[in-house]
Amino acid sequence: MRSPALSNTMNESNPIILDKGLVRMSSRPSVTWTSVIATATALIGVATVLLHLMGVVIHQTYLYAWGVNSDQFPKSVDWLLIRGYYGVWNGAGMLLLTFLKNFHWVVLASAILVLYARLLTGSWNPFLVAEKKLGWFKRLPVWVQKILTLAAIGTWLAILLVSVTVVMFFLVGIPATVGGIIGKEFAATNVKDFSKGCQESRSNCIQLLRRGEPMGTGYVLDSSSTHLAYFDIGLKRARVIPRHEIETLTVRAPAQPSGPVQ
Repeated sequence: MRSPALSNTMNESNPIILDKGLVRMSSRPSVTWTSVIATATALIGVATVLLHLMGVVIHQTYLYAWGVNSDQFPKSVDWLLIRGYYGVWNGAGMLLLTFLKNFHWVVLASAILVLYARLLTGSWNPFLVAEKKLGWFKRLPVWVQKILTLAAIGTWLAILLVSVTVVMFFLVGIPATVGGIIGKEFAATNVKDFSKGCQESRSNCIQLLRRGEPMGTGYVLDSSSTHLAYFDIGLKRARVIPRHEIETLTVRAPAQPSGPVQ
């Protein structure tokens, strides 16, 4: 008969614990705060890089659509991150609208994915089928089997390398592509808005003065400490001018609140 002390020692050293006739594993994978913090830090770093990349592409694409060189208008990191954030928000809205417009295709694609997942988790084993079909392989000489095995391994490694490269290409290229699309969409939206004129457009017109003399009227596209880019409504094109001694005046007053001022 075992002593209680011996039983306790065996229970502590044995990972299998008997509890009401059920066998349970005492060692379960646990999530530590260290792993959570490390994962969160990595995700934040990746998200920051992607937002910065998207912000840069949106800025460059938007100015390029107007024929303006973006190198004259450098932006800070926080500005690019904020622009990238709004780009993600705008892209999510565009994606949602696309899903709603093509809802039948989304349903069909979802059904195909469900069938594919069922095929993967089903009882059909392609490796077992291949083993039955390749019985001739075992009848070959050993040296031939080794050559064919090495060739098959090399082929699979090449396919894996190409697949990883393609995935990395798309993961890196998707933010840049989305940023380019959003930048062009911003430019197209502004073109429609600017065509309404200074009194009807959503954006506010400005009048540029140099030493009190009018230089032009239009909409600000971008600005830096040295240059200002604006769309001249008289010339119907974008202009980039030095900011030295430039004064800007809004053409119309800001909209007044409809309710009583508290």
